[in-house]
Amino acid sequence: MSSTFAFAAAVVFVIYRLVRRIVRETCEARPGLRTLSADLDRLGAVVVDLDAYTSQPRTISDLREYYGRTSFRDYMILRLTYGWELMHTVLRHPFAEAEGGGGGLSSLMHVVAHLACASTTRAATGITPKKNVRVLEIGCGKGANCLYLASVFGSRGATEVVGVDAVEAHCGHATREARRLGLDGGDKKVSFRCEDATTMTSASEEKYDLVFGLESFCHFDTPEKRRGVMASVADRLEPDGKLVLVDGFRRADCDLISDAEMRKKAMRLSERAFQIDAKMPTKEDWKAECARCCGGGLELEEDIVLTAEAAPFWTGRWWKAAHALLQLAPTCALRTLRKRLPYTFDNLVAACFVGQAFHFGVAEYGVLVFRKRR
Repeated sequence: MSSTFAFAAAVVFVIYRLVRRIVRETCEARPGLRTLSADLDRLGAVVVDLDAYTSQPRTISDLREYYGRTSFRDYMILRLTYGWELMHTVLRHPFAEAEGGGGGLSSLMHVVAHLACASTTRAATGITPKKNVRVLEIGCGKGANCLYLASVFGSRGATEVVGVDAVEAHCGHATREARRLGLDGGDKKVSFRCEDATTMTSASEEKYDLVFGLESFCHFDTPEKRRGVMASVADRLEPDGKLVLVDGFRRADCDLISDAEMRKKAMRLSERAFQIDAKMPTKEDWKAECARCCGGGLELEEDIVLTAEAAPFWTGRWWKAAHALLQLAPTCALRTLRKRLPYTFDNLVAACFVGQAFHFGVAEYGVLVFRKRR
């Protein structure tokens, strides 16, 4: 009896030491060729046909269903972590310290900087506040950005903020929040609409001083979509009005890397996991579209690189947790997750490979600012 107990205790101890070593090594892992290779192999074992998973078509219906299901489930993890209705990258930025360490508004601050410009006109004797500034967010999600702008700038020039999104559940949630916060009327008016940003038919006669998108323009993944949204924005901007894009971008030379198939796979998996059917636009794609829209008077004003500020969000604890889960979870459990919660599985894939894409330089992050000429 004692020998049996001793043997069982020895087995448990060995298993404990083995699991502890695996967990430690996994948690201490960093993005790189070794971990990328391991994650690609592991994902291939789970999905069986990695090429088929990568090339599976994504439609606008998939995009709506993805956000409709995950915004109120998976993204709640970010709210619990940062205390903000967050649906975008948290930048490592001085603004984060001013926000009490949460960093939830760090991306939006680049929009606020241009809102301050839109809220003033330069007279002969200085800067005079301009009233009735109108702001439009394309891809507003659950409305957190619009609600913040309306609450802070509602009595200081930004008298109307409009959010447009393709997901009806987002707009319904945002409208209820605006009503709850008392931001749906008076000086702090904010409203939300569910429609296609490439046409925006309900806003055909409306003009805006500032149009912006936070990690939403990446979904305009074809020249036709980009042409449509740029034409819509150009039609709706006031003279001197600005379009501000804060987003992730595919590096322009990504497809030219001939000896780095694994790195390109990391980029492709990142795109597919976020329901991007073709390819995430490059900065050059948007600049080229701006040049084609010269009839609408748009011109590039600013190109800000924020990759170093964005990468830590994707290569830090979220990447570690996803990498550990992919490596340690039983294959049958991961396959069950993919079958029952396919979009949550896609988020796991995104968390694993977006950081690798940043690490290897096939993805970048930044701000593009376009201005409509007078």
